[in-house]
Amino acid sequence: MATSDKPHLKIDSHVVVQLGSELISDYEQAILELVKNSYDGDAKRCRIYIEPNWQPEINHPWHQHLTSTRRAVGRIRITDNGIGLSEDAVSNGWLTISASAKRALTNGTKKLTKLGRTPVGDKGLGRLATMRLGDVLQLRTMTEGEAETRRTAFAWSQFQTGRSLEDVPVLQDRLKAFLKRPCGTDVEILGLHEQNYWMDVKNIRSVVGRLSSLISPFKKFKDFRVVIRDENDTYDLQDIASEALNHAAAKFVVKYDEKTLRIEASFARPLFRGARGKREQAIYEKLLSPNALPEALSFFAASPRIRRRNFRSHLGDGSGWLFSMSDSIEWGDVPTDPKLPNAKDPGPFEAELYYFLFNEETRQQLVAAQIDVGTIQDMATVGTYRDGFRVRMGDDWLGLSEGTTSGGFYELRPKNVVGFFALTNKHNSGLIEKSDREGFVDNEAWRGFMMLAQRAKKFANEALESARTTYNDYSKKAAQAGPGGALPNQDPITLSQVQARDALDRIDREAANFRAVVSRSVGLLADAGRTRNSIDTVDFAGVNDELTTSLTSVSRSADEQAKILARLVDQNSALNEQNTRLIEAAAVGLSARTLAHEIASYVNQIDRGIRAASRAHQRNDSSAFDKAVLGISGAIRELKKVVSTIDPLLPGSRSLKESFQLAEGVRTFFSLREKRLEAAGVKVKISGGPGSKIRFAETRFNQVLENLLQNSLFWLANSERETKRDRYIYVEINQRLLTWYDSGKGIREVVEDSLFDPYVTDKPASEGRGLGLFIVDAFLRSEKCEIWLDQERNMHGRRFKFQIDFTGAMIRD
Repeated sequence: MATSDKPHLKIDSHVVVQLGSELISDYEQAILELVKNSYDGDAKRCRIYIEPNWQPEINHPWHQHLTSTRRAVGRIRITDNGIGLSEDAVSNGWLTISASAKRALTNGTKKLTKLGRTPVGDKGLGRLATMRLGDVLQLRTMTEGEAETRRTAFAWSQFQTGRSLEDVPVLQDRLKAFLKRPCGTDVEILGLHEQNYWMDVKNIRSVVGRLSSLISPFKKFKDFRVVIRDENDTYDLQDIASEALNHAAAKFVVKYDEKTLRIEASFARPLFRGARGKREQAIYEKLLSPNALPEALSFFAASPRIRRRNFRSHLGDGSGWLFSMSDSIEWGDVPTDPKLPNAKDPGPFEAELYYFLFNEETRQQLVAAQIDVGTIQDMATVGTYRDGFRVRMGDDWLGLSEGTTSGGFYELRPKNVVGFFALTNKHNSGLIEKSDREGFVDNEAWRGFMMLAQRAKKFANEALESARTTYNDYSKKAAQAGPGGALPNQDPITLSQVQARDALDRIDREAANFRAVVSRSVGLLADAGRTRNSIDTVDFAGVNDELTTSLTSVSRSADEQAKILARLVDQNSALNEQNTRLIEAAAVGLSARTLAHEIASYVNQIDRGIRAASRAHQRNDSSAFDKAVLGISGAIRELKKVVSTIDPLLPGSRSLKESFQLAEGVRTFFSLREKRLEAAGVKVKISGGPGSKIRFAETRFNQVLENLLQNSLFWLANSERETKRDRYIYVEINQRLLTWYDSGKGIREVVEDSLFDPYVTDKPASEGRGLGLFIVDAFLRSEKCEIWLDQERNMHGRRFKFQIDFTGAMIRD
């Protein structure tokens, strides 16, 4: 058989057109791909010419093609002074679809250019991108020493259905050398698809603005300048001047290297200006006047929320910041996030976030500095840049909007943050961009990067919350001082009585409904397990859907109230009935999250048992049927135990107090959670005597222990990332005192002094919002009891023992 007759595959040329139209989403991205090629070619200058009125001369090789079907043509040119493409690079690279000499080597790194640049256009998509702009693609290039330029051109419209890729006509010839350029490359897109679009100055300026955001506006390229010219103006891609960023209310600098994440937060005076109004202005001016700043910063430095965060005053150093705080955490100590499984170290990177309040003082400062406020507001986003070029992500890939619904009062907001994360191909080769340039492939390195980025966001939010809350404390302290410290008309922060009552009533109704749903489901499944003939009638999917829907509703409602309750109780020292009820409402959310996983596990066991029993029933296999029913019964028994823990969600049960020995209450608590502990591989050791007899609401008692248990289970699971060790929870009882600790690494020093404050947690956001211990502390104080973190430190140098004093609940003979 002749070689030409050998069976082989062919590619229809139209497939390339389909591929290109799907890969590049808009004009800016298409142009950016060509700019990247200039950067990779060691160009020091790249110019983009937009010429919508261009017409080919009569002797132009594409004149007939371009003018036969259209009156208007237009073109876009991208020129550079790079090293140019060799003849071999054109034939075996540029003319081979998706071929690129810039792909990573086998070790995951890329070969650097002569100027030491890491190639960024690594997918060979630059020419495919051009079909988004126009019809004909023309390349002119020459390398140093050549006397002529080489031209290669083809038309995307000739990639037609039924024509093989190798049959598409390609023009190749030679032209005169470039003027004033010993080497370089020109790419021309002829026959613009939307010529009228490019004739509108507003559209061009819009493209310039969007393109400028795709090339890092924060740090200028070394020896690489991009200019856009149309028929009227020249645009140097804008950058955000450091002077504008210096007007931010807060700045967060992130650096990850040597497997350690380091974060520093700096705060300026406008951060504390807060709401508009004469009263707020008077308070602000009095407390933070230049003469009053030393006293104010002394208060900040001593705050439990701040003092463990490496507080540093910047008065007198000329930086413009009042003070800063910082933190560092090693990769092995960053808690895992179940939403980001198998996360892997992504390699070193940097980030900067600038938080603008855009209050009156900031606006006045920007105007005085001749900085357009609108420009800063329009650029409010957190971009991810790789070697200076932006990788497009979702508008809120970092999840800043979550703070508006479920976070603290003072957190980063999408419309108030301008910032960037800076990656490199050299150090972050595991982060792989998608072919359409819209984000990264979801792999282990990406999940590791997201875990660290979320950790940085968490620190920024906690730092803002700590700074603003401490200022509020200072304001209250000044108001309580003598006549000289009184502040003008400062009223206590209150919560609408109607709002609180409506919220609590809604949670109570949904909690009661959830209890009824679970009880009804358990009864249905129990009946099915006992009666062989009814096994095929169970609507298992309906049972599961009803449980899930009701549970989600309870959890969501509780989360909506978490922010209200935390701020209310934090602002009012007395725990009145309304505050206590709000705390209990938040406890509903904690219970719902815990129950979600447990109930789903048992329902799945029952599902498997029902299916096995159904199969056995159809085969008339009595032995297999009895075995399946036994499994169903066991799962139902455990599910009933879980249901018994839902009682705290019901109105009326919260205030019922019972008398029991401390050790008895602890052992009962753990007996209802044996399966959960077994699944987690955790053993419990209870020591000491029976303890004092106390009178305490059993539901609240279980809530206290449940929060400690959740924390122990989470951190024990995380401790195993570095070394395999036995997992233990220890409970020591000594009369009225209960001591709880585990075999994990303990509490990081940075949160030691603020662990019981709202929104303080070392967990990722998906695992908690820092309300658990705050609620536990409130429950105990309402019973005249107390919880604290003991001073003893473990082998890791961390405090690790929680102690609870039940003196206030003791029954005295």
